[in-house]
Amino acid sequence: MEVLGSEEFLRTIGNNVLWLLIVPASTVVIGLLVAVLADRLAPKGEAVSKALIFMPMAISFVGASTIWASSTTTSRETPRSVSSTPSSSHSAASPSRGSPSTSGL
Repeated sequence: MEVLGSEEFLRTIGNNVLWLLIVPASTVVIGLLVAVLADRLAPKGEAVSKALIFMPMAISFVGASTIWASSTTTSRETPRSVSSTPSSSHSAASPSRGSPSTSGL
């Protein structure tokens, strides 16, 4: 219970309250100002400004999808140009056609 009355704890709570009040309010005000200014531009300028405003969101979606796509590919799906040896129908780890399979055991 000493923590609740300490000066450091009270200062930390005060900083969090300020952060919760100032940051969202300033973000909304800045966003509204940008929206109003973009809306007052000529049609061509409005299109350019909106494209610049939404570009970071579009780039983040493209980046996330690229990372997702590269993380979901398996080692068997690597391009042939990466391999230094010619592709064969059987890998060294797989049993040859003449040997019995042990997968059913």
